[in-house]
Parts: sequence; structure tokens; C-alpha cells
Amino acid sequence: MPLILMFAFMLLPIEHLSAKVKIIGIEIPGLHHLDGASGAYDKIINENVLKSAQATLEVLPPARAVLEFDSCQNCCLSPVNNNPEFYDFVGAITQTETMNYAKIYVFVKPGFATIDRISDLKDKVVGIRHGISYGKSFDQAHLNVYKVDQLDKLISMINKDHIDVFVSYAPDIFKTFTTLNIAPYPHNVARPIAVHSERMVCRDVDAEFILQFNQRLKQLKDSGELNKILGDSLLVE
Repeated sequence: MPLILMFAFMLLPIEHLSAKVKIIGIEIPGLHHLDGASGAYDKIINENVLKSAQATLEVLPPARAVLEFDSCQNCCLSPVNNNPEFYDFVGAITQTETMNYAKIYVFVKPGFATIDRISDLKDKVVGIRHGISYGKSFDQAHLNVYKVDQLDKLISMINKDHIDVFVSYAPDIFKTFTTLNIAPYPHNVARPIAVHSERMVCRDVDAEFILQFNQRLKQLKDSGELNKILGDSLLVE
């Protein structure tokens, strides 16, 4: 009997033999929502892997999401990448193809001249979101930063002159401006301080999982469905 059971187990499809991959999403307006369903990246991941029961998705605030990923196995973090300018992940790390792009801009109060160089922030109080990576070039500038937990607080702080400027990713910040029903604050659209490739980075995940994700992502791109899902969150490099 044990041999028969063992043989039957060996014939099971691969998805039944492998544990589900845990995908950790970083909560970002318009992209990953806490419900794990209504953000653009939630939908992409759902289309790619959740429908086939290959993975689970949990969306957490930025700092908690990164901390969770640092100590997990058979897991992925989204949206990040394996670019050493932004991250220093350890372990058996792989990454998916790009889902989208994000751009980091310096935003100033209406009526002020735009800023597009990190070096020009030296004498400023700079608002940022806690738990988000803005790149090593930003960190190594040792700026006077003021951290908040939500993007709308950056806008509130600059309006009250508690900060001079704030640094944020688009498209996320544009979603926040839209929610507040105000026009985006001045920034140099043509000169982001960095461009971020939006991917999933995975640790100790079976290569077949990454392959299938990338194949499905390509299908979404080729069909035009990816652009529909991204909507006004779509950015090109």
C-alpha cells in the first residue's frame, strides 16, 4: 500500500507538488491596494498566477512588506527589481520581466521653480514616504528628510511649509493628486531623478513559476490587455 500511494503521489501535476508562492505587494495608490485585488498590479498578478492557484498575494505597507520579504522563502516582492542602485536583496534571487515603469520626481509648491537634481536638495527639507527606496544616490546625499506614511501627507506638509519639497514616484503620486482633486504640483516631467523598472523579485522560487509568469505577461502585452489594466498608471521608460 505505501508503494502504491508513493507512485500515485509521483504522478500528481507539478502544481500539487510545489508549495504556493507567497507574493508580497507593497501598498501603493493605484497599483497595489490592501484588498489585493483592485490595484493595477494586483490585477496583473491575478491574471498571471493567482487564477491558476500557483500563488497567494498579500499587500502590506512599504516597510512591513520589505521586512516580510527579507525573512521569507518561496516568495516574491512587488513592485521592485534587482538593480543594485535600489536594492541589496540576499539569497537565491530572480526577477520577472518588467510590468511597467515608475519615475521619481522632485515636486515643489505651486509658483516655485522645478528641481531635477539631487544635489539641489542639499539645503532643503525633503519629504519622502517611509519604507520606499529612492536609490542609493539619493541615500548617499544625506539629505534632511521628513518621512510620512502616506503620500497625501506629503502634499499636506508642503502646503503648510513644513517641508520645502517632496520626492515621490509617479504614477503613484498622480493617483493621490487625482484623489484630492488637485492638479499635480510642479515637477520637471522630462527630468526624473531616477527611473524604476517595476517587476517582481523572487527568492527560492521554482524557475518554472518565473517562466510561466513571464509568458503570461508577454501575452497580456501582445494582446494590449496589459495597457488596459494599467490605464493611466502606464509609464514608458
